[in-house]
Amino acid sequence: MSFPNTFIVGAAKAGTTSLHYYLGQHPQVFMSEWKEPHHFADIAPAPELTHMMRRYADEPSYTELFRDAGTRPIVGEASPSYLWDFGAAARIRARVPKARIIILLRDPIARAYSHYLMDVREGLQQRPFLEAVRSDYALQGKRWGSRGHLYVELGLYADQLARYYAAFPADRIRVHLFDDLQTRPLWVLEDLAQFLGIDAGMMASINTSESRNAYARPRGALSRALMAQSGLRQAAQVLVPARLRRAIRDRILLRRDAKPATDPAAITYLRELFEPDVQRLEALLKRPLPELRTSWGLPGREMGAQRRE
Repeated sequence: MSFPNTFIVGAAKAGTTSLHYYLGQHPQVFMSEWKEPHHFADIAPAPELTHMMRRYADEPSYTELFRDAGTRPIVGEASPSYLWDFGAAARIRARVPKARIIILLRDPIARAYSHYLMDVREGLQQRPFLEAVRSDYALQGKRWGSRGHLYVELGLYADQLARYYAAFPADRIRVHLFDDLQTRPLWVLEDLAQFLGIDAGMMASINTSESRNAYARPRGALSRALMAQSGLRQAAQVLVPARLRRAIRDRILLRRDAKPATDPAAITYLRELFEPDVQRLEALLKRPLPELRTSWGLPGREMGAQRRE
């Protein structure tokens, strides 16, 4: 069985789904069909989230995800829990010392808002954005997938990246920005081809036009009520194949739409939390990162026209 040698580790809601899909189209790359196996993260998904999240904790079930990799030189997966999880970098290094690590970063306020809207859509959040963020940030003992939402914590990138630079040589890590993946995906993909040692010319044939995890909302009151039923979701997890579940969700229950605006008070509150961390990140990466502040000076306006999550 093949074992992955390339990991898209996050951040959550920063383009990992799209990048997983894009790289998987390259003939020299095999990406796991189940996008987020979370093998190297210490998580325990709550029952109501099992329709969205599953952890392949034991190695036999994990390696089964890569059984069809064949002789392709790049075998990968994408689990955004790995960037936030305190021990994931060290666990990956211990198992795959020469792993290649890909990190995507997004404006942390826009990331938090996208995360919040997903939770609202899934029936996991009912509070207004600012109230939800304040309440969640004050909660103690949060864990990925089981306690709290981590709206703020998942966007505090400096310490998260520092753990990877402590575990791996800098030339085994590639950092890209959500904005670049959205506006010039071929440039990002060609750079990643060089990083991965695969044919960059083949990237031109990859379909980057299809949105992945674009914002969508329930089609009506019935769809919203159905999606809020955790028991129904758990039954569907057992009885309905994954591809059919996704088709029902994306084509029947949800419809694509423009993101609603957020309130200026939420931007002000989060800007004060994130600014010191972005400055530390800039020092770590030795580069300015204005792309991580694109929404900060636009109170009352829509949080960007992002298509791909």
